[in-house]
Amino acid sequence: MPITFSTYLQNLREEMDLTQQNLLDLLTKNNSLFKKLDLTTLSRWERAITIPNLKKQLAIARLFNSDITQLINPNTPVPTVKKKILEQFHERVFNPYSENQSTLALTKLKTFNNEDQLYHNINNFHEHFLGINTKNIDFKQKTMDINIFTDKENNLVAHCLFGYTKTNINKDLYKFEEIENCDFINKSDEKTVNLYVFSAFSSLKQSRMAMLLMLIKKLSINNNIKSFIINMHYQEVLNLISVAEHNIINKGQRINSGGVKIFGKNYSFVQALVNAESFLSSPMISSLIENIDEHLNSLVISVE
Repeated sequence: MPITFSTYLQNLREEMDLTQQNLLDLLTKNNSLFKKLDLTTLSRWERAITIPNLKKQLAIARLFNSDITQLINPNTPVPTVKKKILEQFHERVFNPYSENQSTLALTKLKTFNNEDQLYHNINNFHEHFLGINTKNIDFKQKTMDINIFTDKENNLVAHCLFGYTKTNINKDLYKFEEIENCDFINKSDEKTVNLYVFSAFSSLKQSRMAMLLMLIKKLSINNNIKSFIINMHYQEVLNLISVAEHNIINKGQRINSGGVKIFGKNYSFVQALVNAESFLSSPMISSLIENIDEHLNSLVISVE
């Protein structure tokens, strides 16, 4: 049940036994969003005279490991143009030869060990679909996870290969050709981390929406994920990401058509670094957070 931000601040200070000055010091020290925050503004927030935008509210909640759903109003209207972006992302047909199965199974793997066929299939995807050579990279030795979706006949219909990095690494290490040198870590090893979605694809609408919901949930419950990096090969994905603050950090080859268009030029892919709080606070995304588990359960049967 959503509460007002002023109530949240009052409860937070009471639970943590903080003065307003204590809270101000913590905010200005730990997040650049609050570097210009002063006691007067903080006091006005607590007295509900003014209210910061949702991004700042979620930044505070995530800093103190609070449940962000208490600050999100699920009835906040989503602009029509944003709804259209989500519909385009969801509705694109990638595999017109396969019906949309009523039941999909989700398997979460910590490693490729003992999954030789899957490892072979994912490498083929990288080489033949993405056009990058990863055969000389041993993903089995990387601290990475892979989520796979299969239909009722156990056919692979979607995957998401991802890992976590320190927030201060050189952005060049996120390039495809530098993946071998990219140091993946356990997300609990650092106070803040970046989530790197190295490759993801879905041939069906159900699994595509499920992967989006899983990303939102991961950002919602893991307060130490500061940003996420995603490689995008379709315009619909960039349109979806563009609702949040993001930086394009790498681009693929120039192509004549298709792919992703930026400033009138088409690229085989673009890679973006996306701010987690900005993404979660977008009305289009925040509207999906309430009852997210029920939404996921309606799409897949989880097989851990």
